[in-house]
Amino acid sequence: MGWMPLTAAALVLTAQLTGEPWKPCAFNDTPIDCRERHRGDALQVEWRDGQAMTYLRLPQPTTNGQAQYRDRLGGLWQMELLPQGNRVLTHTSNGNRIVLPLRPDDGQQTMAPAPLPSWREGPVRQALLSWLQRVTDPASPDRVPVADRIAVFDNDGTLWPEHPLPFQLIFALDQLPEAERRRVLQAGRDRENLQQLLARTHTGLTTNEFSGRVQRWLASARHPRYGRPYDQLAYQPMLELLDLLRSHGFSTWIVSGGGADFLRVWSERVYGIPPQQVVGTTTLTRFELRNGRPVLVKTAEQLRINDGPGKPAGIQAFIGRRPLAAFGNSDGDLAMLQFTTMAAERPTLGLIVHHTDAAREYAYDSHSTSSGRLQEALRQAPDQGWLVVDMARDWSVLFPPPP
Repeated sequence: MGWMPLTAAALVLTAQLTGEPWKPCAFNDTPIDCRERHRGDALQVEWRDGQAMTYLRLPQPTTNGQAQYRDRLGGLWQMELLPQGNRVLTHTSNGNRIVLPLRPDDGQQTMAPAPLPSWREGPVRQALLSWLQRVTDPASPDRVPVADRIAVFDNDGTLWPEHPLPFQLIFALDQLPEAERRRVLQAGRDRENLQQLLARTHTGLTTNEFSGRVQRWLASARHPRYGRPYDQLAYQPMLELLDLLRSHGFSTWIVSGGGADFLRVWSERVYGIPPQQVVGTTTLTRFELRNGRPVLVKTAEQLRINDGPGKPAGIQAFIGRRPLAAFGNSDGDLAMLQFTTMAAERPTLGLIVHHTDAAREYAYDSHSTSSGRLQEALRQAPDQGWLVVDMARDWSVLFPPPP
């Protein structure tokens, strides 16, 4: 290439990069394969023709927020992140440009699958991907350490539907005899009545007994509209988002108003979220020895409702770190969105799933007939910079295909 000497340091670098994939890079307008590796603040680049260089990131970005790098010869470079995922290094003195794509080229022109395939191309999908690159790309001045990459998700209406009733409420009703179920429904869905229902169907059981009831219900119950088991109705676009975040070093958490013990039975199998990363409504459990075996018994004591302002409190109690991203669908998630994004020192993300699809699911916001009332959070979204998913417009499919 004739643009830098092949020094002894470069020869050592070549040995270090052996095994890294070649990618279709470019120097100025000349295409040439390269491979790269990030080690802390050092960016190492080797070119197919044998040239190589190490670039060290400087502590302070430029005034426009771009990262600055200095090469081993003393040259100063600026790093620009492009929306499609490419990164461009530009020499501040002579204008030389190095284009470094994210995807490798395996020699057969195969391309990695596009992320979020069930999300239609548009401003919401593009904003998601741009934010993800901004906080995870090693070359980004806004890169966030892996330990702080925490994403919290509401469950009902965000990861799966909540109509005609929240699924845990349907589970509780299904535990009652038919006559008692009718009486409960006629009594209405005020908080006191619902708490009595949950106390009637959830307490006095060991945690293992309760888990078994939930598993049997999931195996037999069917959604009245879709005719499918409830655990087959997780939103496919959100499953893709969970996987994408985890592939970029995020820990994903459920922070729900639903019961923690109910969610923990199936969250790992359905969402890939282990039970210890579920924050939900809880009551006191009591330790006992039964027939020489230790058990935990569910009670109705010390009810802690994990909804509204209770969500940030639950995050602090169970996670202990402020999230980097929050995903919800109702005013019950407003405090969690505010806690995550407002006055944050890092590039945070808030996203609201807006149910607008009466043809494939349900259309509701401030006039919800079940749960998930969305009014104030939707009003605040533009000012706070929260993304709003229009379900009818932004998602090409809703649910995974039946197994």
